[in-house]
Amino acid sequence: MSAGETPGAPIELIPLKEALKQAGISRSTYFLWIRKGRIADARFRDRNEWRVLTPDEVESLKRESLRVIDTRAIKRAPVPFRAPKSDAS
Repeated sequence: MSAGETPGAPIELIPLKEALKQAGISRSTYFLWIRKGRIADARFRDRNEWRVLTPDEVESLKRESLRVIDTRAIKRAPVPFRAPKSDAS
């Protein structure tokens, strides 16, 4: 329960499609972030088992989508050098 919510009050829930639109991310990115542990999965599901998010969860998605990562810290495999092909025909 967030600060300002009263016990027993209905919780505003946003369908996943709308939440992703508000956050500016794709469905595949959302599920990738869950698999990688960058975000938690939706706390609630509707009666059809579809994900619905709270406004706090949508704000968390927005923050994550705007997070900047220093790519110099990411270890990458070295790219092998290939000499240019000569046109000796």
